[in-house]
This record gives sequence, structure tokens and C-alpha cells, in this order.
Amino acid sequence: MVSRMAERTEPSFSNGDDLDLALWGKLLLTAIAPTVAQDRDPGDYLRMASAGAARLSGPVRLYQHTAFTAPLVDMQATYAYASLGRPGPALDAAEKIRPDDLIGISRGAHLMDVAQAHVHAGHWRAAETPLLEARSVSPTWFRHQRVARQAVSQMREHQRRLTPAVRSLAKSLAMR
Repeated sequence: MVSRMAERTEPSFSNGDDLDLALWGKLLLTAIAPTVAQDRDPGDYLRMASAGAARLSGPVRLYQHTAFTAPLVDMQATYAYASLGRPGPALDAAEKIRPDDLIGISRGAHLMDVAQAHVHAGHWRAAETPLLEARSVSPTWFRHQRVARQAVSQMREHQRRLTPAVRSLAKSLAMR
């Protein structure tokens, strides 16, 4: 349904205004989660959203203080490909995001997606740092995150000796 709305509202790249382009881009990003839930590749949505974000002169603020920017497209690409178990494209997208591009819970969620991609790739130690950073965003929020719990569980299964970081993360998640 969201994808049909995006198709109907696609602005002109040559003479569309930034707000129209940003609204269209947000619709495309909204279509990614249901696409991933259906185990389908969101590449078309990501390519169109990326092209739209590149066309903008800067971040465009939308309703309720949300924005449409290139880093948000890369964040959604990281989420999508990590969720689909495709660590290569997920980590490629994550590399485009600078630490100050995302703040608060958005940054924490992104870091968990990065960790999930590392876990899928078997990079157990590399997954520790983004999980520790995500926990530092909000320990209470982190404790309730399914992605963090799954990543730490897999790390515990595949490490012969648990590192202090993994033990600390498991304790934060109340895992025994």
C-alpha cells in the first residue's frame, strides 16, 4: 500500500521541490520494512530513495520533526540487509554513515543492525563494539531489544571463551 502511494506521488526530479521529494523518499523508506518482512529485496526502494536524497540540497524536515537524508537511507539499507542475513550489503551501507549522522535511539538501532550484520558474517569480536555503543545510548531501552538479544545469544553459542564484553552484554540483557 505504501509502495503504491509512493508510485502515485513520485515527484519530478528536474523541477520537483525539496518537500515533495522528501515526502516521497519517506514513503519509500516506509515501504522497506514490510518488504523485508516478506523476505523480499528492497533494492528498488533503496535505489530510488538514495537518488531522491542525493537530489536534495540538505536535510528536509517533515511532519513531527522527522527528516529525509542520505544517512537515513543508508540506515534503512543496513537494517534491511542485516535483517535479510546479507551482511556484505548491510556493512557497505553502514560504512557510509558517520557517527554524528544519527542520534539517540536511531543511532542505537542502527548500531544493533551493524552488530547483527557482523554476527551473520561470523565477525564475533567486531559485533561487540556496536552492541556496547548501542547499550550506552540507553541501557533500559537496550535491555528490551530483540536484535541485541539474538546477536548476543549467537555470539555466546559460537565463542569458546566468552569475552568480558559478551558477558557484560548478556548480563545487561538478563541472559543466564
